[in-house]
Amino acid sequence: MGTLATSLVLLKARDPESKGIVERRNGWFETSFMPGREFRPPADFNEQFTDWLGQANQKIVRTEPPRV
Repeated sequence: MGTLATSLVLLKARDPESKGIVERRNGWFETSFMPGREFRPPADFNEQFTDWLGQANQKIVRTEPPRV
């Protein structure tokens, strides 16, 4: 198995501008999945979320040309 080069960056609390990607994902989740849904036990949330992910992950957000 290969090695993944990563690093942790601590950002200021309550500063959404510094965490753009995370905040955009949260906003998309709140406007695409949450509206009009009700959840009873946590298992209900997990089931609905799993079903929704199957549809949401089919959306092509950005395409890049293949690397040669």
